[in-house]
Amino acid sequence: MCHKVYIEPRLQSNNSKLFYDALLAGQGIALLPDFVVADALAGGHLVPILAAFDTAILNLYSLRPKDHMASHRLKLLHDFLHQHLNSCE
Repeated sequence: MCHKVYIEPRLQSNNSKLFYDALLAGQGIALLPDFVVADALAGGHLVPILAAFDTAILNLYSLRPKDHMASHRLKLLHDFLHQHLNSCE
């Protein structure tokens, strides 16, 4: 059984640090990556809710101009992210 719920957000951002700070200030609920909230969860500062429910799969993209060669640092970052994120499945 699938339930879709839309809640009108009071705060919108693409910055997880902003949401993290709002959570610690008791300003509501948010869906954030585990690595962002792990320490606060472990310390009892945040409590997971609705953990039994699945969320949509999110994608991560690495973008660069088509006519530019990827630098060595960018290739290393791409390899690191690919290895780490694939190991989380």
